[in-house]
Amino acid sequence: MNQTLITFLGRTSSGGAAYRKTCYDFGDGKASDPVAFLGWPLAERLKPRRMVILGTSGSMWDHLFEGDLNLGSAAENERLKLLHKMDQDQEVEPDDLQPLEPLLEERLGCDVRLRMIPYCRNQAEQAELLQILAANVETGDRVH
Repeated sequence: MNQTLITFLGRTSSGGAAYRKTCYDFGDGKASDPVAFLGWPLAERLKPRRMVILGTSGSMWDHLFEGDLNLGSAAENERLKLLHKMDQDQEVEPDDLQPLEPLLEERLGCDVRLRMIPYCRNQAEQAELLQILAANVETGDRVH
């Protein structure tokens, strides 16, 4: 049975601030290293075959590449393009994220999908979210 980890990427309430880091304890008494994005220690612990990171156009996508993980100079041009967009308060688009998926796949050792979701302000957007979830999970997957 394949495991799929689905996580959501948010944004901070105070403009320009980064996520605050914390250590996570999953009940085994071993706290994770301090991280801002819960998805990283979950992926390390669960070792899924696929990790789906969902976020809106206003989510802190730049944090995935400039926050908890040290990615060195890998995919530097693509990362800088994303950072520039976010610094200019421009909305992130799927085309900004797709070239960065292989970078996270290599680092995490699993298939990574970065997916844009609507803000879910009405029924149509909520239904769209459910369609996106269904499209990223296969029959028989164990979903976390």
